[in-house]
Amino acid sequence: MRSLPIGTVTFLFTDIEGSTRLVQELGDRFRPVLETHHGILRRAIAARRGVEVSTEGDAFFAVFPSALDAVNATIDAQRELAATAWGDGLAIRVRMGLHTGDGELGGDNYAGVDVNRAARIAAAAHGGQVLVSASTRALVEPVLPDTVLLRDLGQHRLKDLRAPEHLHQLVIDGLPGDFPALRTLDASPTNLVAPATPLVGRNHELAELSDLLAASRLLTLTGPGGTGKTRLSIEMGSRARDRFSDGVFFVALETFSERSVVTGAVAQAVGARAPGQREPEDALVEHLAERQLLLILDNFEQVIAAVPLVVRLLVGAARLRIVVTSRIPLHISGEQEYPVPPLTVPDAKAAGGVEVLSRVEAVALFMACARRVQPSFQLNDNNVGAVAAICRRLDGLPLAIELASAQVRLLSPNAILTRLEQALPMLGHGRVDQPARQQTLRAAVEWSYLLLDEAQQALFRRLTVFSGGWTVDAAEQVSAPIGEAEPHLDVLDGLDALVDQSLVRPAPDSPPDDPRFEMLQLIREYGAGRLAGTVEGAIIGRRHAEWALALAEEAQPALEGGTDFGWLDRLSREHDNLRAALRWSVDHNEREIGLRQLTAVWRFWQLRGHLREGREWFERLMPAANEGATVDAGVLAAAHTAAGGLAYWQNALDHAGAHYGAALDLDRAHDRSDRLGDDVYNLAFVAMVSGDLDTARQRFLESAGLFVAAGQSARLADTTAARGTVEMRAGNLEGGRDLVEEGRRLQLKEGNQRRATDAAMVLSNIYFRLGDAAKAREWILTALTEAAEMGDVARWPLMLDLGVVMASKAGRPRDALRLAGASAKRRADMGGGAPNVITDTQQAVLEARATVEELDGPDAVNQAWAEGERLGDEALTALLGVADSIGAAG
Repeated sequence: MRSLPIGTVTFLFTDIEGSTRLVQELGDRFRPVLETHHGILRRAIAARRGVEVSTEGDAFFAVFPSALDAVNATIDAQRELAATAWGDGLAIRVRMGLHTGDGELGGDNYAGVDVNRAARIAAAAHGGQVLVSASTRALVEPVLPDTVLLRDLGQHRLKDLRAPEHLHQLVIDGLPGDFPALRTLDASPTNLVAPATPLVGRNHELAELSDLLAASRLLTLTGPGGTGKTRLSIEMGSRARDRFSDGVFFVALETFSERSVVTGAVAQAVGARAPGQREPEDALVEHLAERQLLLILDNFEQVIAAVPLVVRLLVGAARLRIVVTSRIPLHISGEQEYPVPPLTVPDAKAAGGVEVLSRVEAVALFMACARRVQPSFQLNDNNVGAVAAICRRLDGLPLAIELASAQVRLLSPNAILTRLEQALPMLGHGRVDQPARQQTLRAAVEWSYLLLDEAQQALFRRLTVFSGGWTVDAAEQVSAPIGEAEPHLDVLDGLDALVDQSLVRPAPDSPPDDPRFEMLQLIREYGAGRLAGTVEGAIIGRRHAEWALALAEEAQPALEGGTDFGWLDRLSREHDNLRAALRWSVDHNEREIGLRQLTAVWRFWQLRGHLREGREWFERLMPAANEGATVDAGVLAAAHTAAGGLAYWQNALDHAGAHYGAALDLDRAHDRSDRLGDDVYNLAFVAMVSGDLDTARQRFLESAGLFVAAGQSARLADTTAARGTVEMRAGNLEGGRDLVEEGRRLQLKEGNQRRATDAAMVLSNIYFRLGDAAKAREWILTALTEAAEMGDVARWPLMLDLGVVMASKAGRPRDALRLAGASAKRRADMGGGAPNVITDTQQAVLEARATVEELDGPDAVNQAWAEGERLGDEALTALLGVADSIGAAG
């Protein structure tokens, strides 16, 4: 029988990173991998006088009488693991944690907090990383070999441990030493925003939900709108953060209806890389596969078609848990439904004074909300009965209580109760299939609505056409009077009244010079119901679509010319409104309005990484070939050009060529000489990227002639620079340089900054290939400066690619790999892998990989690439460093 040491001992815990994924990928082939791993760990433990306490799957628990022996065992094991040829391109990475403490036996195993502390330290590590506690560090630091260092990682909170732990990392010579942030409570990411006001009550519900979340992977909070599902889910997620090492993320779905948009919203929230040409759901499932993460999906009834997405995520990510708020359950196997009850209300028959009633949840909420609009409000013997009656009348529904309490700035609680009593009987005509609470909540909204005058009611109804909020200017355009007989209402005065009634609220984080307003989803639905099916509704729906179209077409010149990138932020704020207008176009078969809008803002979809969504809208709105002339030929041709642009930026050259070709056919058939030059110019780029340089030359020359014939001589700047790019790709560097320099000069003269910046990047590559490193540096700095001034992030990957080539050729292979990783991450974040006509990085990356692997091993290649992926905006600083070094060398 084994003999377990007691007294002061050092505990070791280990496990393989990503073992679940490896089992799924390798199947039966994982068994020999596991056996090899076990052999390595057992040899290292035994050689350093350690005792194997237990194994479970791929996890080891061992103990050492000496802290130095324990550290040396981890060094031996990590070195042998790294040196082992695992086959199939595998890299088995093992996380390890060490802690020295009291070896207290409980039966045939160890007991006590020190064992748990060691296990938590190991769980915080990444594959290939060894973490040690402060007690272990104190014993081993003076006697460590010269080839091993201790890196101070600071204080970290670990799960189930009250006090933070001061952790250190072993840095072992020859092995990777840089890892992501530790998997501790401090590092648990989240996008939850702390609510402006504390949650009132709900302690019982939160306790129940905590237990259910521990037992269920899908927990659905159901109930009618206004019961507080959203607020409860946020509080629940906030309190559960320490249970999810990879974070808690909230996704609001109230403005969505398309499954693909839901996928994108979830991916953005959890930080999944945009997929480029891959299917978005595949990329999202892969991102979540190994993560211990809580995902909160709010207002899911809006996107019930996305239920299969939830199923995919749960199947593909074993440690993922999902909380859904919805008016209806999802009806998925394993779903745990939790009907959210109203707040507790005072018992009408029970006696109680101010002190007793103020502790009742519904009354406490009324008081808190009333004080937000009337800070001096107090519950007293004169009003407590009325407040209690209001809460009972509203069935303890939080939203209804908030709406009613907002009236205390004008009315006493007794007056509010009187008006509420008068309003409720008017609502008996509500749908009998609705729950009583939902009818009551509707009553509260309608009661606030009925307090408005006729003009204010009209403004309220019309504002519900907006999705995601609106500006004052937009409200004035869309909500203007219909006909001369309708009274005029100043929109600012009307908004002030609606805010007073809690039907509208200022939008958080709106720019101070362009304030926005919004509605709670339930309130918006109520107003939209009053608007729907009426003549007024048809007019306002069209107005909204035409407003969105006008906004898009106003933005188009700036987006195309790169002259005002403030439009990108503005269109991002209006993104939900753009989507709503496009849905209206689809629902009402108004293809022309929708296609014009899409065509005007396709650059926005490209620059902000919505490439796939943009292409899907085009697919929904493009008429089929057998539909006939349902759309103006000019509008359709322009739409094909825009759709081709989105496909081009996804590197989907076949689709891009098809759209560009369709545009050319339409323009030729309808004698649109003003568009023919651009059509041929676009097709020339497809040929150039595809490697058909002769066709590209011919098309660029043809497009130049068409531009001149159409009186568009300014576009000769573009064809000149493009011809120079073709020559560069063909190896004619001097000829290419002269053409690109002339093209850039003309582009700047014509004010086309975006394409002039492209020319600067081409010139940097040409001069680098000509051996003039100083000029190459000068031009890449010019391109970076100009792109920054425009706010153009779409061209960053192209510049980073150029840096990859420069670094590789300049003998800086590790920098080349870092820049390549940063470029790949940027492309993924943008949702597309745009082709690079400026330089070909593939060979440079292969050469850099081979060099780094030969010098430092394969792990160094992966480490450099991962470092680049984590650089973010610092990637440009790294590019500048490369540019400076080659400039100095030149």
